[in-house]
Amino acid sequence: MNYLINGITFNTQLRTLSLAGKQVYLEAKSFELLSIFVLNPNCVLTRDELLSLAWQGKVVSDSAINKAISKLRQHFDTLQPEAQIIQTKPKVGYLFCATVITQQTVKYQPRVHLASTVLYLLLCLSVIAAMFWLSKQKIAESTPLQLQRITAHEGIETQLSAAKNGQIAYLSTRYDSNTRQVYLKNLATNQTQRLPIEVDGLHAFNVNFAGQKIAYVMQQEESCMLALYDLSTHSSSDIMDCQGMNNIKLAWQFDDQALFIRSRKNNAHPYTIFKFLIHSQTLSQVSLPTENLDMQGDYLLAAHPNTHTLAFVRYLESNQTQIHIVDSHTLNPIHTVPFAGVIKAISWDVDGDQLFFNAQKTLYKLHTDTLQIKKLKDLSHPIESIAVTKVNDFTMLLLSQYHASSKIIELNLENKQRHTLFDNAALNRLPQKTQEGDLIFISDAEQRHDLWVLQNGRATKLALPFEFGFRRFELHPTEKKLLFEKEGALIELSLDSQIVKQVFAAKHKAYVANYHDGGNKIIYSSNKRGDWQLWLFDRRTKQHLQLTHAGGYSGFYYQDQLYFTKRHVSGVWTLNAGQEQLVLPNVKNINWLNWRIIAGRIYFYQPEEGIFQYDLDTGQTLRLLSQPSGFLHQYSIRTSPETITYVELKPMQGDIHALTL
Repeated sequence: MNYLINGITFNTQLRTLSLAGKQVYLEAKSFELLSIFVLNPNCVLTRDELLSLAWQGKVVSDSAINKAISKLRQHFDTLQPEAQIIQTKPKVGYLFCATVITQQTVKYQPRVHLASTVLYLLLCLSVIAAMFWLSKQKIAESTPLQLQRITAHEGIETQLSAAKNGQIAYLSTRYDSNTRQVYLKNLATNQTQRLPIEVDGLHAFNVNFAGQKIAYVMQQEESCMLALYDLSTHSSSDIMDCQGMNNIKLAWQFDDQALFIRSRKNNAHPYTIFKFLIHSQTLSQVSLPTENLDMQGDYLLAAHPNTHTLAFVRYLESNQTQIHIVDSHTLNPIHTVPFAGVIKAISWDVDGDQLFFNAQKTLYKLHTDTLQIKKLKDLSHPIESIAVTKVNDFTMLLLSQYHASSKIIELNLENKQRHTLFDNAALNRLPQKTQEGDLIFISDAEQRHDLWVLQNGRATKLALPFEFGFRRFELHPTEKKLLFEKEGALIELSLDSQIVKQVFAAKHKAYVANYHDGGNKIIYSSNKRGDWQLWLFDRRTKQHLQLTHAGGYSGFYYQDQLYFTKRHVSGVWTLNAGQEQLVLPNVKNINWLNWRIIAGRIYFYQPEEGIFQYDLDTGQTLRLLSQPSGFLHQYSIRTSPETITYVELKPMQGDIHALTL
């Protein structure tokens, strides 16, 4: 059944809102809310009624209801700006004040004659024959797609991109010799050539749809340049200074007139997508993740091969993303499609009718006409990048695959002995070792990022009611509990009972949290009042006290004095009589993960250099660990004896494979 809401068509089967050629896809909660509202027009629904109907009585925060209502309003605003369809009645609830008309389907009832009956029987026989033929076709189509190996270099191949004519570009990295090289391969002729593009400082590249140019980014410590490499003349030219942009991904506009750029200022800002017009040298912002100012934002992009259409992926939380399809010329939204999982790579097909993407080891396709998502294939390894091309009139879906694995190592700082605490074929990260010798870490051993405990040589996954995800956690001083953030709420997990308890609600927008005062107080960062500041939560009084006013992201107390880092500025700071004082400059802001103070010493990591110790009493700095090969900046420090537990990435192998569709 369809409804007409102030002229907007609500299709309950497709779960869409449409008006004047524009269409919006409703995610699950917006669809449920709207279905409830259209059955109760011009009625005030209280929050309790909405909880009962849309959340089936589950306990959720006020912010969850506000966010769901706000999202539904945004969908209507996209199609009919300035319309007030949902009104807030303070202290009462919400009023759906639109005009709702139920649209019925009128069925034609023909008069039956003998001739028409015969024709009807013949038609039925034709349909049965057609169905039989289609069933055979369906069986043929359901045959599992077979992977074909495209590359077999030593090491891994990443940053895959493809032209329409069978040419692909990729980066090959060899870990045995620590060398990298950009390759161009013609799948039709099976010829491969190395491109003379400088790899020192190469951060991103992408071949255009015509297979004539490659855009690439050269980035050093204090410089960034976007350049073009002409494959016909084998010459390069700089086109844009990209200073201030980091972690860049590129995508060509279909007509080569523009480049789409995904970047962020630093790892403390969300990803945003920009459009750079090559001839006019102008840069404009395409996406704005206003509601999701987290570490990800709009983190993936794919330009349509034939039209001014752009798809990008927005990170919502550890098990929820959105595919946004927009008109890249007008920036008007076309579709928003939710997905229960984190998408890792995305690419349009050659004709632009389908969008391919993956979550971990599973490959999917999105039909852009029906907005239906179909699983294509389960693979043995995660997918790093996706590209689509055509070879001899066959569409080839190309995948770069590799699986990262790591081992957890302990270094005894007294005798300088190292030994491996845990090693398997999974990616194991964020290790915390207790004084009793138990190891707590995050692992993707079962394809998800789960919390594991290694005790007496046996690794056990903790049974949580949700995927833990890759998130920082803090050990309680008793080492019997864990503290972590989830969607802005602060959560505490008992390691003995594995019971999860909410410390305080999501409305406080907590992020980095550390125990204080034996666990009776918690220092946490939040942007609930704008910029990131540090707050102190007293568990006994339930009071929240703001500690910093000029920026704060991760903090610890030592001798009743607060030491902290900032989200946007490097360094460790302290407060003296309310005034900021820089204690340790140049400590990179990635250290929200694991910098800390132990017994008057600040332990911190410097990229490419290793782990250092700074003595607050003497002011002396000592390097404890030179960065080993494969080192990930995730570690923990213990005393008695003094040890460093850290993660070391093992050599990776991976290749490019193809699926012929």
